[in-house]
Amino acid sequence: FLKSKSENYREQDVLDIIRKYQSPLLIPSIAYLLERLGQYAETFDLLLESMHEWTTIDQLYQMALDCVHFCQRTTIKLKDKKEREDLWLKFLQKILELSSHSFDGEQSGAFRRIYGEILNSMIGYVTLPSILELIMGTDVVDITKGTRKRSDTNIRSTFEVRQLIQSMLENCSFELRLLETTRRLLQRDLNDDIQQMCTIMNRSVPIRLNQCTYCQKILNQQQQQQQDIDKKQEQKNKFIIFACRHVFHLSCLMEIQTEQSNNNFCPQCTTTRQS
Repeated sequence: FLKSKSENYREQDVLDIIRKYQSPLLIPSIAYLLERLGQYAETFDLLLESMHEWTTIDQLYQMALDCVHFCQRTTIKLKDKKEREDLWLKFLQKILELSSHSFDGEQSGAFRRIYGEILNSMIGYVTLPSILELIMGTDVVDITKGTRKRSDTNIRSTFEVRQLIQSMLENCSFELRLLETTRRLLQRDLNDDIQQMCTIMNRSVPIRLNQCTYCQKILNQQQQQQQDIDKKQEQKNKFIIFACRHVFHLSCLMEIQTEQSNNNFCPQCTTTRQS
């Protein structure tokens, strides 16, 4: 309702009214209004705190997706690289805390899906060493204070670490397959274009008149004595056909090219365009 009527109310006034009721059902509305007001830090903290209220796996997964989408929207607006990294690392740290309890197979699978969504979204904003450092639990990072301390009690189990790294490898494998498929498609398109170009270039070009456009003489004049043909006469008996179907004796074309600097186009068409 708030999204559909966003132009018909004042965000701060509506936020003050909603906060009076203190209902968990209103958390999405509060988060939406806070984000509209530009209070990203408070919005993020509210979304993270609401993840403790999950009762079903589907509800937790949807909360995680909402937080992922918020991080994606906010990351674009943050100019500082450290702020972007802290945002994603704080989110990942919260998921790691929630998954530190013992769960059954279905719940573990849900957390694995959440890991995949987060890791796939944060790649490009957070360096891989920072992600692995947080996953392995070698240092506990206090994002709010910007400090790190060694932890002896919060070391993650081998199974959890394996699940997280496996999710990262699956995402990497998917991206590699996507790149390989894209490369093959581009290569196929390039080969098709080259083949089409070769077909066009090798296609015969019919001429309009059997005479040179420059000297107006017949192209296939009979040679009087084949054995006495000099170089100039040999050039006179050869001719060049352009794609525009204008034809010139080779000797005539060489004579024209000495007068014109552009040798790549038909002299007749070039003269017509210039005039």
